[in-house]
Amino acid sequence: MAGPLDGIRVLEFTSGAFGGMCAMVLGDLGASVIKVEGLGGEPLRYGNMPGRTYAVETRDESYKWLAWNRSKRSLALDVKQPEGLDVALKLADRADVLVQSFRPGVMERLGLGHAELSKRNPRLIYCSLSGYGEEGPLAHRICGDMWAQAFGGLIAAQGTEGQPPYLNSVALSDHAGAVISAFGVVSALFARERTGVGQKISNNLVNSVMFMQSTEIAAYLMDDIKMVRRGRGWLCGQFPFGAFRAKDRDIVSVFGSRDEWPKLCDVLEIPELGRDPRYDTQEKREALKHELYPHLDAAFSRRTAAEWVSIFRASKMRVDPAQTYDELCVHPQTQANDMVLTQEHPKRGHLRSVGVPVKFEKTPATPSAPPPLLGQHTRDILAELGYDAARIKELATRAVVRLDE
Repeated sequence: MAGPLDGIRVLEFTSGAFGGMCAMVLGDLGASVIKVEGLGGEPLRYGNMPGRTYAVETRDESYKWLAWNRSKRSLALDVKQPEGLDVALKLADRADVLVQSFRPGVMERLGLGHAELSKRNPRLIYCSLSGYGEEGPLAHRICGDMWAQAFGGLIAAQGTEGQPPYLNSVALSDHAGAVISAFGVVSALFARERTGVGQKISNNLVNSVMFMQSTEIAAYLMDDIKMVRRGRGWLCGQFPFGAFRAKDRDIVSVFGSRDEWPKLCDVLEIPELGRDPRYDTQEKREALKHELYPHLDAAFSRRTAAEWVSIFRASKMRVDPAQTYDELCVHPQTQANDMVLTQEHPKRGHLRSVGVPVKFEKTPATPSAPPPLLGQHTRDILAELGYDAARIKELATRAVVRLDE
């Protein structure tokens, strides 16, 4: 059964997670995605990752690259050569969507900017992704996920007051930005169905990280409520909303009601705190949380996570264990959600990755292929453009393209 974007052709010029995942989402939804790489491959294809060393000589793809590039075909092409640019232009003429994530001005210098391509293909949706934006004082500055989180106000609020900030272990702006951008592409395709004309759309990492903080930034803009380093707290939750350590593992208490403090203390078998006038309002508890956390920590440490889950549920309150990946990936709920995907990779064999989060009743999104080897589809793509075998061999000999090994 065809996916919801079946028949849509996507041409990708990206490096990294932001653009790579945007195009992957479109591919997972059924679009035909051609990823254009240099003859040496996208830089992060062979990048280093913790726990394993990658060398270009081994042609062993990194976890990062494998996670961002399924449902695509790889075309290894030197677009700086006239013949390579000609191939790229022919593909752009046939494309419905082009996704690019180079710094502002790069695609224009290559002859692949929106102004040029839209003249040749007025129906083209040109998705331009950047770090800080395409205009403004920082438009040409190198960016990345952590820089965007820092600029966007997220890092400043992570950690404990008086201590250095924490860095999030997940590239939040890359991942969220990719999905937001894919939504923009689909919306532009829908608009094209009505108008018959394509358009340029753009997104950047800073916009994405700001969007992820919509509630917190709105609180500042409306009432000048500023994010501060709250340690174990959270701006939109009330103390003691947060994580605690049970006897055997971490748990999360989703406590937020102003009138549940006495009940919580009863459940934790520290009833005296629930009736202490020093802590009888949310404002007092928030101000004195440094006094209360040690009592709560000691209480939670007396029982196992499973015991607390049972006790809290019986009291119609909420506590849940903080799962590790090895628990998450085999949990029956994860399996029911079909969120662990297995594909066959030419070199790695069984390749498992995160599945498609959005489910479609009539047009299911099914990733079409594992991440491609470098230049794996160069021959096929050129043949589709009308190049015969002799011409393809000539271009490979002259290092205009790279063929699969």
